[in-house]
Amino acid sequence: LRIFEGAVWSDPRDIPTWEESKRGAGIHFGSEIVNSFLQNNGLKTLIRSHEAYQPGYAEHHNRQTVTVFSASNYCGTDDNEGCYLVIHSGLEIEYRQYKIAKDVT
Repeated sequence: LRIFEGAVWSDPRDIPTWEESKRGAGIHFGSEIVNSFLQNNGLKTLIRSHEAYQPGYAEHHNRQTVTVFSASNYCGTDDNEGCYLVIHSGLEIEYRQYKIAKDVT
């Protein structure tokens, strides 16, 4: 359960290594952690979700970590955009943002 909790509730931050999350679950992880993970696994970018951002996505750690959030108008109260990624053949990432219509009923 702790592995699952750590994977779901951990978030990137502008720090070198890691620190406890104030949420009480997971950690905040930094650029050195991401760089080591990417090198050890032969990857270029860590793509993750589960954290809301106003434009629907955020880039962290010199674009080595990307957070994408697909829930536009999150919980019906936030005015955020949703986003999904298109990954092209050269592994270039294209961000496609959208906004759902507000419920008018």
